[in-house]
Amino acid sequence: MNPLWGSSETPYIRVSEAAYHDGDHEVRKQCNGSLLPTPRKVQLKLFLKKSDDSPDSNNYHLSQFGQWVTHDITLLPPDSSGPKECCSVPIDEINSNSPYQCQLPIELPEDDPVHGRHDGKTCMEFRRAMTAANNFNCSITPQIPMNQATSFIDASQLYGHKLDKANSIRSFNGGRLLTDVINENEYCPLRKRKGSLVCDGRDNVDVCFEAGDPRINQHLGLTSYSVVFTRFHNVVADKLQKINKQWPDEKVFQEARKILGAVNQIIVYRDYLPILLGKSFTKRVGLDLCQNRRTKYNSSIIPQLTIAFVGGAFRVPHTTVASYYNYVDKDYEIVDSVKLNEWMSKPDPLVKDSKFDEIVRGMTTSAGRFHAPSYNYLISNFMFHNHKNGDTDLLSVDIQRGRDVGLPSYIKMREWCGLPEICSFEELSSFVSKDDLDKLKELYVSVKDIDLLVGALLEPPVDGGTVGPTAQCIIADVFHRVRFCDRFFFDVRGQPGSYSEAQLDKLKQFNLGLIICATTKLDEVPNNIFEPSRNAQMVKCQDYLSDFDLSAWRESP
Repeated sequence: MNPLWGSSETPYIRVSEAAYHDGDHEVRKQCNGSLLPTPRKVQLKLFLKKSDDSPDSNNYHLSQFGQWVTHDITLLPPDSSGPKECCSVPIDEINSNSPYQCQLPIELPEDDPVHGRHDGKTCMEFRRAMTAANNFNCSITPQIPMNQATSFIDASQLYGHKLDKANSIRSFNGGRLLTDVINENEYCPLRKRKGSLVCDGRDNVDVCFEAGDPRINQHLGLTSYSVVFTRFHNVVADKLQKINKQWPDEKVFQEARKILGAVNQIIVYRDYLPILLGKSFTKRVGLDLCQNRRTKYNSSIIPQLTIAFVGGAFRVPHTTVASYYNYVDKDYEIVDSVKLNEWMSKPDPLVKDSKFDEIVRGMTTSAGRFHAPSYNYLISNFMFHNHKNGDTDLLSVDIQRGRDVGLPSYIKMREWCGLPEICSFEELSSFVSKDDLDKLKELYVSVKDIDLLVGALLEPPVDGGTVGPTAQCIIADVFHRVRFCDRFFFDVRGQPGSYSEAQLDKLKQFNLGLIICATTKLDEVPNNIFEPSRNAQMVKCQDYLSDFDLSAWRESP
């Protein structure tokens, strides 16, 4: 047994040799020794023209739950030490002797059709990731980032990745989480800002929330999920306290937290992964939730997340993030639409009138973005609009992050996955269009130089899934690790606190629809919560709530 495996502030792992030019931290070069094409150039040439939104057969909850679980299992922040602004160093002066944090700003091409080089701007901000050696006094060579979240699916994005954070958002009364009441509704506690209207790098903000994960205020959808799950914890805690009046605060809190973790695990493996990876695939590799098969704990598996996952493959689902949020009223009329990027780090609208319920209803009724080989136009050009560091291109950031953390190339990871060998550009033609193939040849010296994310985005999705085979392989590997090496996974037998059959039966009745019904004023939700309601079979919230009881947790006084 290795109690530190999967804990916060432990290194990610590599499944293939680190791809650094100097063997330690310098970004890899192409086969002929030249520099890789700049991320922004790759994005503009290959993906910009594909960045329009097309409606998907899934709603907003697919991408939003994907981000929610991402924030549960991984936190890879940039190194904020060193120069305040990396773009203050002229781009042509950046070299290996520059401050480590600022060695990889994202250069803007002179002919950039969106930004150009107006006002003297030559780059977008990018800081290298915090690493074990540079930031945590852990001398690992080559450099490797530390995961500041727990690797397990345990709802730590709600409760905090460390004990002091968890304690800071507890009420210590009745097992409940702290909330602030605004306009007669409960929200996550407001961040204490000492009078300064600044929230995560944005000025003129009236509302800024606190939660277990520092990214809570990133955008309206993520903030809404944090509020919904905070409220649901308190609903569960109240029910547990009602049927077990003898339980102290600590007992109620820990049981409620355990239930929330279990429900998140169920949604991931029963509802989310079959859409992401394909239902037949998840069943074939044992990642589904089979009624007659329990999870068997395997102490020999390392539950750490892989660099290929956090720096590459699990960024592919960014393709399903839509550009706009719709506010939908109780009559299912769209009363407003707002751009995702313009309200990042500014959750002010969520506390006004009925806006919170309208946002959640909008996520439930609106079609998400079809998984095209691109990110939407707004986040791939104007991410974090109105922030202090200016507009950012998320796709370029994701490409650069892969290089920063020493990701192997696309071809190397295909090989690791056991996929057919690719030795030339022409061998990509079976699944890459001629136009994209010509552009790849212009950008990269060799097929062996293609970035993992770039190749993964160009792959057509697997049968029944929303990612290609390389991303499918890498993602499945990690979700196997974090399930079968978790001895407290909700359906594992014979461990301290393992659930009874009655408790398991009740947990398996829970889903995201129930959580939304229990925490908002919505009247109904789709039976399949990821399906837009205009196409879906609907379930009345009163039906969900009438069956929502925790009597299986009742203990004799």
